[in-house]
Amino acid sequence: MTKRILARAEKAEVKRKDDNVETLKKRFKVYQESTMPVVKTFEEQKKLIKISSIGTVDEIYGRIKPLFTPFIKKPSVVFVLGGPGAGKGTQCGKLVDEFGVVHLSAGDLLRAERNSGSKDAELINNYIKEGKIVPVEITISLIKRAMLNEMRVNNKYLFIIDGFPRNYDNLAGWNRICGSFANVPFLLFLDCDEQVMLKRILARAEKAEVKRKDDNAETFKKRYKVYQESTMPVVQVFNTEGKYVKIEAGKFTEEAKKDQEKTIDDVYAEVKDVFVKRLNL
Repeated sequence: MTKRILARAEKAEVKRKDDNVETLKKRFKVYQESTMPVVKTFEEQKKLIKISSIGTVDEIYGRIKPLFTPFIKKPSVVFVLGGPGAGKGTQCGKLVDEFGVVHLSAGDLLRAERNSGSKDAELINNYIKEGKIVPVEITISLIKRAMLNEMRVNNKYLFIIDGFPRNYDNLAGWNRICGSFANVPFLLFLDCDEQVMLKRILARAEKAEVKRKDDNAETFKKRYKVYQESTMPVVQVFNTEGKYVKIEAGKFTEEAKKDQEKTIDDVYAEVKDVFVKRLNL
């Protein structure tokens, strides 16, 4: 810092009175005694980002710019909804592979946070132990944090979130916390016959090395009931707003193939077409 200030003093046409070694020592003392405690406060609150200021002006700016970009450029978020076994995770995975979009799962983020040792981790674990639903504010804050990290670190601005918002509470929370933060161009709804979804889930359970506790007929019925009562009204909201795209993810509707079950690739061909046309991928 001393080197830079003396170099600035040497080049300046109009000299600054404080650009000298003696004054710099005084200013540095004040900086250490008064400013660094403020920095420490933000560090303790986990709101501090340190940037190395060694290098050229452009090199330093290159480190700073990514931190501000997320607050200038809005991310786009596509919600992917459908019943249990409709293929939400599978189709999202194929979009990630082909287009490099970021796939976020509220459940995965909650599980990761539970094991992080943070204050929220303790809170989340307490809610789960007591059999209570984790407050939507926590879930959406985790989603927003993950998005900001991808935007800053990987320069990613297109996100797909499957299985969310699964009810009105989720949607209201999203609008409160992320309504002005992100654009939601549309909701992708994978429509699928109940029996086809049950068939897929039972087949998945049969093939899986690690069994999922909810991959059985009895749990499916409960999940399907919740889906009909809580998630379908959210789908209707997006339909009313004209931000709804429905894809038949179960059987063909065309007369020539009617009642034939679609493959993963059949469904993905339609999903891909929607993303390419609507998002200019």
